[in-house]
Amino acid sequence: IKIGEFLSKFDAIITLHEEKQRQLERLKKALLQKMFADKTGYPALRFKGFTEKWEQRKLGEIADVSSGTSIDSRATHGRNRVTRIETIANGEIDYKHIGWTNENIDPRYNLKINDILYSNINSIDHIGKNAIIKTLPFPLYHGMNLLRIVPRINSLFMFYSLNTIEHRIWAKSHANKAVSQASINQSTLNNQPFKVPKLEEQEKIGQLFQSLDKTITLHDKKIQYLKQLK
Repeated sequence: IKIGEFLSKFDAIITLHEEKQRQLERLKKALLQKMFADKTGYPALRFKGFTEKWEQRKLGEIADVSSGTSIDSRATHGRNRVTRIETIANGEIDYKHIGWTNENIDPRYNLKINDILYSNINSIDHIGKNAIIKTLPFPLYHGMNLLRIVPRINSLFMFYSLNTIEHRIWAKSHANKAVSQASINQSTLNNQPFKVPKLEEQEKIGQLFQSLDKTITLHDKKIQYLKQLK
């Protein structure tokens, strides 16, 4: 009886954390729709003190977009680590899914914190998926089949903008579709329309979503820990 009651309490705690995580994910999804400007140039929800209309720009005007090195990175071990499509499959940088090469790579392909990697060659469901580099535990180079976006505005604001429904739909609708995959070329991506507020509002929006992501991640880690403990 005591063992049963004890494990039953564990299940209840795990369920509470899972529900809290779902609530935060729903909140993030709703805020992504409300806190970025619509066709009118104004967001439905914004921080106090901001009233100006957002400026209409193109991605190529507010960021530098480039392709990666064409060096083969299919080795399982090597001297240099290189990104692959799988590196951002989950919407974040996954350092377990990178490629390796023993070839020398031009230093200009060396990735930096706040760079955004964008999936421009993938299945139509995954086209436009992207991830921002938050940490670099080791040198990492920009590989094939991902575009590198270096923002000239607040990097977090741009990253979360790219993950709104509007921009994901844009990616799918502007992709060149083939039998098994789709692609967006660099010039098309540079013409992607962006609505941009003043820098201070960009920073506040980026910080809000970053805080939400950190909280969601903490709940996920707590859930995994409790399940292992159970």
